[in-house]
Amino acid sequence: MATHNGETTVLRSGEVAEILGVSPVTVWKWYQRGKLLPDFVTPGGSTRYYQTSIDKFLEELANKV
Repeated sequence: MATHNGETTVLRSGEVAEILGVSPVTVWKWYQRGKLLPDFVTPGGSTRYYQTSIDKFLEELANKV
């Protein structure tokens, strides 16, 4: 479930996967390879992404096509 950090929407990796149209495993692999880095990692090791970062990532992908 997306949460709001002030005015910024914070997404879990599963939500990012849904937005990008890939599996959560793909998001994890991209993280491991440095292709899509999280904005922060929780103390428990879960990755979190800001909506604005995902929007920028999508824009960069579109510009590569």
